Amino acid sequence: MIFSIGRLQLNQRHQLSHEQIDALLGESMAEHFPGERALMLGRLHGLMTAADALEAAGVGFIVLKGFPLSQKLYDNPCVRITGDLDLLIKPCMIGNAIGALSELGYIPAYEPWPDSKKKADKMIRFRNQFAMKHPESGLIAELHWRLFYYPVLPAARLYALVKDNLSSISISGRSFVVLNNEMELIYLVIHGGLHGYSRLKWLVDVFRYASHVNFSDNRFLELAKGFKAGRMIGLYNRLIKDWPGEAKPLPGECKNLSFLEKNALKVIFSGHDTSFQTPGSLLRYFLNVISAFPGIGYKWRMLVYSWKSLWFRRTGRQRLLEPKRLFSNFIRLR
Repeated sequence: MIFSIGRLQLNQRHQLSHEQIDALLGESMAEHFPGERALMLGRLHGLMTAADALEAAGVGFIVLKGFPLSQKLYDNPCVRITGDLDLLIKPCMIGNAIGALSELGYIPAYEPWPDSKKKADKMIRFRNQFAMKHPESGLIAELHWRLFYYPVLPAARLYALVKDNLSSISISGRSFVVLNNEMELIYLVIHGGLHGYSRLKWLVDVFRYASHVNFSDNRFLELAKGFKAGRMIGLYNRLIKDWPGEAKPLPGECKNLSFLEKNALKVIFSGHDTSFQTPGSLLRYFLNVISAFPGIGYKWRMLVYSWKSLWFRRTGRQRLLEPKRLFSNFIRLR
């Protein structure tokens, strides 16, 4: 799979760093792209600055993926490309976090935070993050209050799982709270699978994790059972069958993966990431989400959630039901 995609596509389309590409292809080209490492160092400084501000405001946070993941996978925080700062924060502290980042010059990246508690509660219910952007550096900080956009598990159960599966990692002498190895691995498997691995970056994350990070098979399988993530594990194991080097499969397997595998291969080999750009690609994405986990209860929950989210912060039933507006609203709320 990896050999049939050119370096430019792997870097720009799939967001793999040149160092990662070198490691996968057995080449030595990263030295010709020094700007990539300099960009990551600047974003790492942005994480440190944001962390200082949040801690000073009394806001606890968990760093998802990003620099801690790169540190864990490559013993260097800047090998893996980090596009945004993904910070998991308790819903009750989002306002404090927005205030702390605003003091650093961050502004809402797409839309302002709701001006009333009722609207803010709806935001928390029907979205999983709020993005803020620093106008000078261009760095985006995404304040998450849920691991996934879709409620793959009821909120209370997911919060409990996160609370019971935390660890820490040191970067440049500073400690950050992160998910422990087993929880982070299942999170990466589900995150990548829900997106059909439309970016190979996410497949490489799981591949590298399975091969280079110590984790308990039993604890991983226990978490996988709690999430009912057999299909997500099976999808990963199918996709890395022909991976270069010794790709370690994850414990657990599942059948009924035909659509998930075909969809993943389709989006991986597409020239552009068009997951949410056309009605057809949006439908395939939604069918992928519906197929990701078993059970009528899960599918019903996804359908109800998706429909209600379309109504979020919209007034006027006639305006909302216009087909073009339905499509554009879904992309924004996604």
